[in-house]
Amino acid sequence: MVSSHPATNDPGRLLGHLSLKSDIYTFGVLLLELLSGRRAMDEDSGASEQTLVDWAKPFLKNKGRMLRIMDIGLEGRYSKKEAQVIAFLALQCLHLDPKSRPGMTQILPILEKLREGKDNITSHAN
Repeated sequence: MVSSHPATNDPGRLLGHLSLKSDIYTFGVLLLELLSGRRAMDEDSGASEQTLVDWAKPFLKNKGRMLRIMDIGLEGRYSKKEAQVIAFLALQCLHLDPKSRPGMTQILPILEKLREGKDNITSHAN
């Protein structure tokens, strides 16, 4: 799943350290793209080149600010609790230390609970 675009790749890739956890990082970027409606690197924006990860991380680190990354086109069409869970999951996937990133065996049950609309997913966002 390793992407060819540097904005979606694990920073460790620059050092030649590829692993399954590198794919987890890329998955975290994908989650951010889905939540925000932005590209990993929007070269057409005219703004200084800042990756989606660099832009979003300060918001993701503060539960009260997490929803500020949401695509305004989705307003009123999603559960805030579920969006916070996905944002928190993205943050975990984007951890700089690959050993601190969750594995897909940890990610999948969270996503399945979201799909099923279970109320007990909020413990993952705390």
